[in-house]
Amino acid sequence: MVFPLKDKQQWNILKVMNKEKEIYSAILRSEMAFNLYSQNKYYHQALRIFKANTIVYQMLEAYSLTCDKNILMDVFEYLFHLEDWFLQFSILEKKIQNRKMNLYLVS
Repeated sequence: MVFPLKDKQQWNILKVMNKEKEIYSAILRSEMAFNLYSQNKYYHQALRIFKANTIVYQMLEAYSLTCDKNILMDVFEYLFHLEDWFLQFSILEKKIQNRKMNLYLVS
């Protein structure tokens, strides 16, 4: 049986639960993209990870402003992990661009 939610605290709890479900789904998407990438390691698969991680990052950044203090450090650690991943991805993209430029100059 569903009871009507009357007080503000109950609504806030539901909002947090929904936000956590959204974040969880976004993280699952990122993990699935990574698992597919790890099988073949194609650039287009890395782009999927990039897109998924961008969404996770945005969601966690917003969530960090209102989340429970007990998990705030975990959220920050995940954000730092994603920032490191974005840097590695950027370096990989530059290497790919340099290879393309070298091939263009050679041909």
